[in-house]
Amino acid sequence: MLVANPDAERLGTFRLAVVNDGDVVASDFRIRLLIPHGIVPAGHQDRLLGRILSGEPGRNWFVDSSGPATAITFRAAMKGERPGIVCPARGRLDLAELRFPPQGAPYDVVLDYQISGGSAAPALGELALRS
Repeated sequence: MLVANPDAERLGTFRLAVVNDGDVVASDFRIRLLIPHGIVPAGHQDRLLGRILSGEPGRNWFVDSSGPATAITFRAAMKGERPGIVCPARGRLDLAELRFPPQGAPYDVVLDYQISGGSAAPALGELALRS
């Protein structure tokens, strides 16, 4: 499951984390988060990914703006890499800060996401961003 907690000091900033409710360590998984251009326009100048807490841009993190949304993709491991970045069983892994343009208070949007691959349980879900 994907969760995002608001930063109390910075409006529009959320700490993104994956929560593993399973009894097995989650490894070699991928997360894809879709941000509709209605929330953040395609030409938005600021970076959506703030501080990276797990992994590296261009290695684990990819941002692609095409179609009606911007996709942020996280890959826990590169092809052939073992174990890569893992989320402990019954644990949590902080991933990155998401930064959105201020829309006033309170912040209230819902984003679609997908978790797939590796030992993670496949999931389609909605990520609520509320402050």
